Amino acid sequence: MKFLNFSIEEEINIKVANQSFDLHNEFKLMGYNYHTQNKVFELIFQGFVSWEMAEATNLLMTDLKIIFRQVEFLRIQDSPVHEDNVCFNKMQFVNEIVGQLPETIIQLENLFSTDEIEECDWEKYLYIDFIWGVSILISSETVEAKFNQFNSLEVS
Repeated sequence: MKFLNFSIEEEINIKVANQSFDLHNEFKLMGYNYHTQNKVFELIFQGFVSWEMAEATNLLMTDLKIIFRQVEFLRIQDSPVHEDNVCFNKMQFVNEIVGQLPETIIQLENLFSTDEIEECDWEKYLYIDFIWGVSILISSETVEAKFNQFNSLEVS
């Protein structure tokens, strides 16, 4: 899996074009889509990036997509979404998870059958986890991030 234009920092942040996005604290998952014929999976986030200026707060509404192309494997363990708990938890390659908390390993085992676990090249699989109980296991050729920002100025 090749990351085209972003990197993962500390499992919850991604860095795109010298801008860091805290997916855990500042962004809400709006949904995800899988386009079967094109083999494209998208995670769609929305949030605010803000900074203080004299007598004003500058808010950047940000639409952020993480796009997986040429998906080779996708398994989603889903549970009902509640508006208050669509919080991103982590994005990590499976081979980096070995030796971590048992709960994470159990979640991974729920996404696979026993035979599949032994046959996998874990360096090619990305594990994505959300607090409300959704786990995603994916393998694709490439991954990229795209974002649009809209400026909004609030005067105090």
